[in-house]
Amino acid sequence: MSTTDPDQPPHLPPAGGRNRPEPSTTPVAAGTAPHQPRRAIIAGLAAQTSGSVPISLVGATAPELQTAFGFGDAQLGVIAALYFISAAVLGPYGGRVVDRLGPTVGLRATGVIVIASLLVEANATSYPMLVVGALIGATSLAVATPASNVVLIHHVPECRRGLAFGLKQSAVPLAATLSGLALPLIALRVGWRWAFVVMLVFPLASLVLAPPTPSRHDNPRPSRKARPPRELLLLAGVGVFASTAVGTLSPFLVRAAIEVGYSTGAAGVLLSIAAASLIISRVMWGAVLDRSGLEPVAVVSILLTVGTVGYALLASSSMGLFAVGAVVAYSFGWAWPGVQFLAGVRLWPENPGEASGVLQLGAFAGATIGPLGFGVLVQRSGFGLGYTLSAAVAAIAAGLAALLARRLVSQSRRAKLTPNLGSGA
Repeated sequence: MSTTDPDQPPHLPPAGGRNRPEPSTTPVAAGTAPHQPRRAIIAGLAAQTSGSVPISLVGATAPELQTAFGFGDAQLGVIAALYFISAAVLGPYGGRVVDRLGPTVGLRATGVIVIASLLVEANATSYPMLVVGALIGATSLAVATPASNVVLIHHVPECRRGLAFGLKQSAVPLAATLSGLALPLIALRVGWRWAFVVMLVFPLASLVLAPPTPSRHDNPRPSRKARPPRELLLLAGVGVFASTAVGTLSPFLVRAAIEVGYSTGAAGVLLSIAAASLIISRVMWGAVLDRSGLEPVAVVSILLTVGTVGYALLASSSMGLFAVGAVVAYSFGWAWPGVQFLAGVRLWPENPGEASGVLQLGAFAGATIGPLGFGVLVQRSGFGLGYTLSAAVAAIAAGLAALLARRLVSQSRRAKLTPNLGSGA
């Protein structure tokens, strides 16, 4: 019998370059639930958007919130940092829960948690209450991403998963786009509280539309406790640096744009345009992966390399260059998570939920460091120096991704050259 995994694309080697038992890319046991790819994508998109909305809205409505509660940019960074550090700590545990109980439970839990978060934020009467609301929302990310990843793996065919992951990961920029529009259309017209109320539509959709999906709890099977492949941990390390740079975008772009010379409303529109470009980019690169068979980690390196230029342009005092930098930083420098998750679940197909949690741990660790350090730095030295350092961090992430991609390609070539002694040929 061949030791090659039939569900694993030929350009991806077995994790760690070792012969592994034949895994299935479907993490749940076979069940009677029908495959519903469209509903799965919509539910996953709604859940992923829901997990991002509580912090995206805080960043987009920051001018109004700072006026209402009297806090500065450093305190704004603290909210973002606490949000992502909470998600980072809980991420691996959330992934295990999803692998065990199934993605339907995770999608519905996401909806309930985010509804509670948005209601607390909408009724906040102080900065600490705003922080509490955000922290409630942060716990949803521990299950939102693993659940949305696993539901796609179960319901979407392998040949379309790149596009499905791209569509699902467009949720984060969708949240930023709608949050940016909420500033001029809702917050500046009828008050910032209503912006949080309107966004309840996403957690409600996640709660209602979660498709029935069998779980390991429904059909238990014996399995040994496995450790994450080394390549998955290295990929998570790339996410630490990449997310450190990314963490300076959504919470601070509106404030930085105002500093350059944009009005409050125009800054919100710029955030929406930049985030909309990211939606297009994530979907496009997902489709490219389906058609081209490119090594996903190599694509991550390319995106981060171009994104470095965007961060550098954000350091400019020119309104025009700042606008270009915003679009480039979003559409390239933040386009990698969907590609990274696709690479991660292929590297550890036996436990895709936990693989997602491991990648989240790295990403959220960086997303904690980024806004916290950036907020303090900006308050002392300005946005120019802050975004210059963001460009340097993104360049490090691009370099590490390039080295990992080279390692994976090398392992794949060696695997093809190694005689298959177990085939009986």
